[in-house]
Formats: sequence, C-alpha cells, structure tokens
Amino acid sequence: FLTFNYQSDLFKNKNLRKAISFAIDRDKILNYILKGEGIQPGFFGITPPAFPEYKIEGIKGYKLNKDSAR
Repeated sequence: FLTFNYQSDLFKNKNLRKAISFAIDRDKILNYILKGEGIQPGFFGITPPAFPEYKIEGIKGYKLNKDSAR
C-alpha cells in the first residue's frame, strides 16, 4: 500500500485526494510489483477477504481513470 503525509494542507483538498486515487494503477501494482502475490487489486482498501466482518461492498473504491485523475 502507499502512504502519504496527510498532515500537509495540500491534502485537505478532497479533489486532489480523489485524483491521486484515480491515478493509481492497482492492477499493475498487483502484477508487476507484488508479482501476483495478492488476492486482488486493493480497490476497497488493504484488508484481505479473510475477515468476514469487513464488508468491502460498503467502501467506495476508485479504479484507474486517467481522465478523472486529470
């Protein structure tokens, strides 16, 4: 997973945070960095599906969308 220092005033801008999320190619991270060592791209967070109480359907994730990132 990636982390950012959200204490900066720069990250108070919700649209900037959304743009960063839209710009991340999670499929490439899974395939090329993790070399397939994951279950699926982290569209809904980093918690694995082994936790039955973690309902990923309730989390709005962002998939790669270069137009929205712009």
